[in-house]
Amino acid sequence: MAIDPTTEGLFVRHRFAAPPARLFQAWTDPELAAQWLFTGLVGEIAELAMDARPGGVFRLRGALHEGYGEFIELEPPRRIVLAFGVPALRHGVDRFVVEITPEAGGSLLSLTKEGLPPDLTDETEGDWGVMFDRLAAIL
Repeated sequence: MAIDPTTEGLFVRHRFAAPPARLFQAWTDPELAAQWLFTGLVGEIAELAMDARPGGVFRLRGALHEGYGEFIELEPPRRIVLAFGVPALRHGVDRFVVEITPEAGGSLLSLTKEGLPPDLTDETEGDWGVMFDRLAAIL
């Protein structure tokens, strides 16, 4: 999957009242991920197939769109790098770097989304806010 290096990106942080291992699991377990991951882009998830290993692919079908991705790097429970795209919304694939740091009472998640056109930053940040609220509720 190719990442467009000419576009900027997005960096967000969110604190969760869950240990890093549980947060990591929410990104890599299909049952948990289907409840929140990329729901802002594709709508409620109807189907999610995921192979959470480096080089493993995943596909999700939502109420609005389908999305496709690949796990590039997994370092439990602290780092996930993946590529993801929604062809119906725009061509190309974005690269996501997720870093999970333990904190007193939980974890700090730092998300860097590379390959995001600058005009989509505000909307995308709002989508991640909604997804992270959903994630916090299931943890």
